[in-house]
Amino acid sequence: MANQSLAIHHEIWRLYWGKYGAKGVCKPYSFHPCGNHKNQMYYGECPQGSWDTPKCRKLCQRGYTKTYNKDKFYAKSAYQLPRDEKKIRQEIMKNGPVQAGYFVYEDFRLYNGGIYKGVCKPYSFHPCGNHKNQMYYGECPQGSWDTPKCRKLCQRGYTKTYNKDKFYGKFGLIKLLQQQVLENSKSAYQLPRDEKKIRVEIMKNGPVQAGYFVYEDFRLYNGGIYKHKTGKQTGGHAVKIIGWGKENVNGTDVPYWLIANSWSNDWGENGFFRMVRGENDCNIEDMIYAGMMSV
Repeated sequence: MANQSLAIHHEIWRLYWGKYGAKGVCKPYSFHPCGNHKNQMYYGECPQGSWDTPKCRKLCQRGYTKTYNKDKFYAKSAYQLPRDEKKIRQEIMKNGPVQAGYFVYEDFRLYNGGIYKGVCKPYSFHPCGNHKNQMYYGECPQGSWDTPKCRKLCQRGYTKTYNKDKFYGKFGLIKLLQQQVLENSKSAYQLPRDEKKIRVEIMKNGPVQAGYFVYEDFRLYNGGIYKHKTGKQTGGHAVKIIGWGKENVNGTDVPYWLIANSWSNDWGENGFFRMVRGENDCNIEDMIYAGMMSV
């Protein structure tokens, strides 16, 4: 069975639950909701970098009527669901939310690609704001987008039906769970941390997906070959590596990955950036995935 460590952590460590500021729970969430969001009380702005890690105190808040240990929620069991859409929906209706990692190419299929308004099911939200070399569709919302309805139909005027426009994994079901590829997967796979093998994969089969850790100095990137130097880790990000090269920097040839980002074409090098290659900078060469589609 695939690694279930995240799914069962609640069995080992138990759960403490409560939103920020809640008085009726043992340990409310440590960080206030930040920024302005629809239907949410305003508690203050978000930090410039990451939150400071709070101290682990095994005590309930003052005035709470139970002790810390007696307020724990214990999990009854943890289990993996079969790859069956109906059973997944039944599980959610009966027992509540489920955990999911990357999923499924074949059982649920993929809809993907094309410019905004140019495919069967274009991305539901218009590209917002003013950006160079990009059509203006309108401003960004002040808060979050409203959740769109799930309609199994192509847009009007599209020449294919919804089901015939799906992209299938080449060899069948793919499921990536917690960054572990199931052993019987063939259509999607994780590449080894080997710079040469990553280049061969791109040359033979096209771009690959990469995950990496984001640090504060990445936010300042505006061109050149990025290499992490200063600042705290602020999160993670997923991007597409499309190629590689070398550039002479102060008399030294520096190898780099050429990477497509998703932060508009105003950012970086016209929406792209370069990261030092062969050094596993920000763990980027640890988290490389590729997939084969049936085309």
